[in-house]
Formats: sequence, structure tokens, C-alpha cells
Amino acid sequence: MSKGRAFVHDDQCPFCQQGLPHDLLDELAKLLDGDRQEKINLIDAQITAYELAIHTLEAAVDGALAEPLSKETDLKAAWDTAHALLKANLATMRLKKATPSEPMEITPNDMQPMKDALSTLNTRIGSFNQRIQNKVAERSAIREAFWKNMCRDRIDTYRAHDARIAPLNQQLTAAQTTDREARTQEADYVGTLSELRKKQEGVDASVATINERLKGLGIDSFSIARKPGEGSLYCLERPAHGESSAQSLSEGEKTLISFLYFIELLKGSKEQGTAVDISKTVVVIDDPISSLSHNFVYDIASIICHELIKPPGGQKVRQVIVLTHNLFFLHELVYQIAGSKLAKAGDKCQLIRVVKGEHSRVVPMDARDFANDYDALWQVMQDAKEGLMRIQVVPNTMRCILENFFAFTGNTKQFEDILQQLSAEDGTFRPLERFLNRGSHRDETNIAHIDWGQFDINYYLAKLETLFQAAGHPDHYRLKMGLPET
Repeated sequence: MSKGRAFVHDDQCPFCQQGLPHDLLDELAKLLDGDRQEKINLIDAQITAYELAIHTLEAAVDGALAEPLSKETDLKAAWDTAHALLKANLATMRLKKATPSEPMEITPNDMQPMKDALSTLNTRIGSFNQRIQNKVAERSAIREAFWKNMCRDRIDTYRAHDARIAPLNQQLTAAQTTDREARTQEADYVGTLSELRKKQEGVDASVATINERLKGLGIDSFSIARKPGEGSLYCLERPAHGESSAQSLSEGEKTLISFLYFIELLKGSKEQGTAVDISKTVVVIDDPISSLSHNFVYDIASIICHELIKPPGGQKVRQVIVLTHNLFFLHELVYQIAGSKLAKAGDKCQLIRVVKGEHSRVVPMDARDFANDYDALWQVMQDAKEGLMRIQVVPNTMRCILENFFAFTGNTKQFEDILQQLSAEDGTFRPLERFLNRGSHRDETNIAHIDWGQFDINYYLAKLETLFQAAGHPDHYRLKMGLPET
């Protein structure tokens, strides 16, 4: 009836074409445009609100479905079911608006499956985030799972491998056990042999020790061996030649064997079955490196020092007197006894010199008297520091020290650069810089006309230390000046 009002023309009924009462349209308007219209408007508002709620829910669900973990849940299926019912209800509501008089029924939508799916998704997201926060544990778990899968997929191959390798592992274990037992037994035998040699009387033990010392010195061209068929006689033996004449030994080799035999002789006794109290023995060694190569100077000094003077954990002889003409050997021997502090060598040993003339004299000797040239230069600096040396000799001594050091290290260019840098930082240093850098002022006389009295010893020492610091060797300066380590 409401739709037919639009077709009324000249008060004629659009359905039967009969005339209408003059107030029918007004009365009809009162009927249709009153309470009925309000109800229709209410239906329309509900439809709009319902449709908006569907759109909002669609956007939220689309965001949830975009999460990769949603594929591991029932969210998609639950949403498809719920969404279809929502669309059906919306269509029913629109139909109700078109035919308000017709009764319509809205089907209730059960959203519990959606809630369950969303709860499962949130749980999985939380678990994933926790795994990301603990990457180390997660990587370890992934690695473990990977190898478990790998093992499961290849279990037959692994079993075959284990079956084949098992006998080999057993053989290896048995061989290792046998080897350990053999090594232990060998160590026991070596210890027993060593003890037997200590108790052994005769020369066999000494000969074995001498041969070991020769090998330790790097000499393998000859050794001492028992002479075949001659009982207790011994001879010289060379590899691939057998017995050889002692005349084939050089003077140095004879001296070396004599020295080693003498060291062994100190342990022996003239009477069989008696022990030697080495603590009562006074040893005199006369020029043990005569005719020897310089290669053996260190070894001879080391044997005298570590076996007679201060044996580690052993008993030392009562006194050792060493006579020598060789300054290098004396320096090495004193160095092994007293270390690098030659100035205090007198605390460790007594140094004397025999001065021969019309009447021979025995005079005390300072270890610094036979220091090498470089050490002697540093001793001058130490004496100057103590006020025992005139200051005029200090600059030239500094120059000699620096030239020796940088020439030895091959950094003469670095030396010049350091001097220029210090001169740029300290204008007072320039006269000393010109003097120290010989190449910058070489002339016929090589004399620097400088009043050295303008500097004191502390200035010289400070600049010398600065030079070594700039060169990257501060410890060298402290060592040579006898200063404590920093």
C-alpha cells in the first residue's frame, strides 16, 4: 500500500482505477508515516550498525590471518563459518527492511570457535617471541632437532658404520692401552737404569755420560766405545768407520773430550767401593776452551756453572777456580753466574787478574772491566748519573749508544726522524740533536762547538730515555741503566 501511493493520479486508485475518497491519502499518510516509519528507521539503523561491525571484524580477522602462524590454527575455518552466517543475517535484516510486515528470524552466531582459534594463535605468537628473545637456546634446539632428524633419516647407514668401526675401535683401545703400559714400563726402566748407572763402578757409566754430552753439544762425528776384544779398553769410534785413531781428533776436540772426562772424574773415587764427598772437592780448571770453537764457549761455561757452581737441586763442590785468557769466555761465565747485573758480580764470585811483569802481581778485577763495548758505554752513563764521570763525556757516549743501537736494529732513518721530532718539540734540544745526528754535521774535524755546561746530567738522561721510548724500546733503557721494571 505504501508503494502504491506513488502511482495515485487524480484521486484515482492505481490498483482498481476507481475514485478515491477525498481524505484517503491524508489518512493513509497518518497511518504509514507515523509509528511505522520510526520502526523502519530503527531497522535501517540496526542494519547499518551490523554492517559496520562486520567490516570492522573483517579487517581485524584479515590482520590475524596475515600472521604466518595462523596457518597452524583453525582460525580460517572458524572465520569462514562465522562470516557466512554474519552475511546471511545481514541479508535477512535488509529483507526485513523491504517487507516490514513479514516476520524474520536472525540466527545467533556462535563465536566460540573463533575465540578458541585466536587464543591458540596468541599462544603460538607468545611462544615464538620468547624463542626469539633466547636465540642461543633456540639455535641449540634447532641444531639438536636437525641432527636428530638427520640421524633418523640415515639410521641404517649409521648402524652399518658403527658395526664396521666397532672392531677397529676395540683394536685401537687395546693398542693405546698397550702403548701406555709400554711407556710406563720404559720410564720405569729408564729410572732404574739411571739409578744403576749412579751406583755403577768403573768407566762404563762415565763413557755413556760423555757420549750423551757430545750429542748434546751437537757433535755426532765421533764417540767413545769399548774396544772389541780388549776387555776394559776404550777407543774412538766414528760413524760408518768403526774404530778410529785418536790422532784424527783436532786439538779442540781433544780439549773437549779432556774437559768432559775431567767433569766425570770429579765424581769418581780412586778406591773401589768408596763414595766421593764432592762438597769437599776443590776444582781447578785451566783454560777449558783452549783451541775450542767459539760455538762451545757457552756450553763449557754452562756445564761449569750448572754442574759445579750452582747445580739445580744437587750438591755443589766446595770451590771452583777457573783460569782463562779468553775474555769472551770469562764474560759468558760471569754472566751465567751473576746474570745481567755485572756491577754486582762481586757478590757472586771473586774476580782477580794476574798481571805479569818483572814481578807477577795478583790484583782485584771489576766485572765491568771486561764488559763488551756497548755495555761499557752504558756503564759510563750509570757512572755519570752517580756523579762519578765528567759531564763532558756524556753527549759523546749518548751518540755512541744511539748509533750502535739503531745501526744494530736497522732503523737509522727512524733515529733521524725521532731527533727531528724532539727538536721541534723542544728548541733547547736542537744543539744536542745536531751533535747526536752525526750525519747532519759531518765535517773535517767532526767537532761540535757547544757549551755543554748549559745542560745537566738529568736533562741528558731524560732525553736519552725519551729517545728509546719514541723508538718503542723503553724497557731497553731501564735494563741498561739498572732501573726497576715498570
